[in-house]
Amino acid sequence: LIGIVAYLILRNRKIGIGTKSFTYSAIIASLLQIRYALSGYYSLSFVVLFFFIHLAIVWLVSYFAFKLFKKQLR
Repeated sequence: LIGIVAYLILRNRKIGIGTKSFTYSAIIASLLQIRYALSGYYSLSFVVLFFFIHLAIVWLVSYFAFKLFKKQLR
């Protein structure tokens, strides 16, 4: 659901695929890590480390997905 909302926000923006995929990834990773931090079960170092891990993974996947489906996503 977070991905759909983030995509709908970024869909009509006139920005490059790299910037769009990074922003999309940052939104998802940030909200996920906020959830982890608010739950209180995870230490701050875990939350920060996994923010960067999630950001990198989602950025890589979303970049290629946006590039692959560039015509369909317009």
